[in-house]
Amino acid sequence: MKKKLTKKRVIIIIVIIALIVFVRMNQNTANKMTEETGLETEEIERRTIAKSVSATGTITTSNSKEIVSTLTGTEVATVNVVEGQKVAVGDVICTFDMASVKNNLSDAKSTANVSNAQSNLGIESAQRSLNEAVKSRDAQIVNAQREVASAQEAYNNVQNQLNSVNATISGKQAELATLDATIAQTQSALATAPETNPEAQTLTETLEALQAKKETLTAEIATLQASLQELQGSVGTLKAAYEAALAALNTTTLAADSNVAAMQDNLSNAQLSAKSSSIAQNSQVQTYQEQLEKGIVTSTVAGTVTSVNVKVGDLYGGSAIATIDGTDEFIVEAEIGEYDIADIAQGMTAFIKTDATKDAELKGQVSYVAVSPTTNALSTATGTTSASTNATYKIKITLNEQNERLRLGMNAKISIVLNSKENVWTVPYEAVQEREDETNYIEILKEGSETETQELNVQVGIEGTYYVEVISSELKDGMKVVLPKQDAGTAIEDLIQMEGPNVGV
Repeated sequence: MKKKLTKKRVIIIIVIIALIVFVRMNQNTANKMTEETGLETEEIERRTIAKSVSATGTITTSNSKEIVSTLTGTEVATVNVVEGQKVAVGDVICTFDMASVKNNLSDAKSTANVSNAQSNLGIESAQRSLNEAVKSRDAQIVNAQREVASAQEAYNNVQNQLNSVNATISGKQAELATLDATIAQTQSALATAPETNPEAQTLTETLEALQAKKETLTAEIATLQASLQELQGSVGTLKAAYEAALAALNTTTLAADSNVAAMQDNLSNAQLSAKSSSIAQNSQVQTYQEQLEKGIVTSTVAGTVTSVNVKVGDLYGGSAIATIDGTDEFIVEAEIGEYDIADIAQGMTAFIKTDATKDAELKGQVSYVAVSPTTNALSTATGTTSASTNATYKIKITLNEQNERLRLGMNAKISIVLNSKENVWTVPYEAVQEREDETNYIEILKEGSETETQELNVQVGIEGTYYVEVISSELKDGMKVVLPKQDAGTAIEDLIQMEGPNVGV
């Protein structure tokens, strides 16, 4: 039983057909058929073999750029490029008539200067008002503090006097009490003394003196108590005056601080207003300056101008001025059929050849794999037959190195490596046979014989385009595998049948 082939593209079929023709035309070379036996053999060799998907693609760019501007409604003054022209980064694409923008910029600068001058005057005025409020507050507080100090001093003086009078009254009252006791003793002694006794005369005189002293002391106490009442009245008045002075100080301080805070707020508002006005004016100036700078439109990529969409005198409407396809980084784009797309993933190695780069094989990596098809699978039925179009999916390949011979739009032959192995035993694809029990074998020449053959059981590994990996512990250098006999016509027909009705998609 023949082993089934994996579906290949037309380019692979063509290669295989060419190989079959080549083998048929060169049977007497390295892969030869002995004249005596008619056996066609090929030496089993170790090779690096890769399973790949082949496709054709197009050289394109990863940085195609549409040049646009924000100067809508502005007249185009010059157009500096034409289609097909090469440009570098910074090259002038076109210019706009910026006369009105220049006038607007001049007006905006003048307005900004006037606004800044007015703002500065407002700030200076607010600063002066704040300074005056601070001075007034300090003076008012100093005066109020002096009033408080004066009232406190008067209050303290009267309080001290009151305390002194109280102390004097207390002393004299104590002295009066002692005097009363002495009078009482003298009166008692006089009452018991005989009138004719000389001592009685002395006691009488002493008693009279004591009573006179008492009268004087009593009068003094009365005078002091009268003074005390007056002082007590003064203390209350001065205390109230002191408390009023304290309240006035607090009121003055609060009012003065509030006025200073209001002036500080005025200054802050003037500064914020000036800043806001400055930002607005400067923003307007900057806007016109940026517009003036944008009056010269330059390329942001190096490449080829593929379209120019404006001409001198046009009022620019906001669409693309020109389109530039960058040439500093080429990529390859290709469409892969639905049968192979599931095997391809980002990061896979790809090899690219073009007619322009001749024998040079460019290496790259798959950088993008579409998840939705570029073309949908369609099918139509007519009677008992149907026709279908397989879906294709876009992929992109990033080149590891750029090549100066590449140009946009060139065709590229692509081989995407799905899997690879190095230094493995390989035989031609058709040499592997399959038994009914689905085991595989190859037919080899017995050692030392050119006519006798034997079957060698093998396992099939990775499959390449023409060669397939075979695995067996009995393989060794010098072995020759026998290729099945089939004419070229039959081989081609078999390949087409294996590929199915959609070959080449």
